[in-house]
Amino acid sequence: MNEKNLNGLRVKSYLAGFLLGISIWIRPDFAILILIFVIIFNPFLHYFKYFKLLITKKIFYNSNLHEKYNFKDDNKNKIQIKKMFDRWNKK
Repeated sequence: MNEKNLNGLRVKSYLAGFLLGISIWIRPDFAILILIFVIIFNPFLHYFKYFKLLITKKIFYNSNLHEKYNFKDDNKNKIQIKKMFDRWNKK
């Protein structure tokens, strides 16, 4: 992981802690539910981008877009498709 990713994670964790603190102060019973949700789903959060990429690849191939754009089954076009998904995933 590079420094940019670590800074992003740090900011997200500070923001989550701040929101959790405010919710505990305002409504403690609701904050307990948020805390349970965060504890359960925290290990899976970094998998969401891979699910998004997998789903878009399935949509791309199932909707015959690869035939419409004449993507043949050679290495050059596979690299092109990979670059396209990588560009979309960075946004």
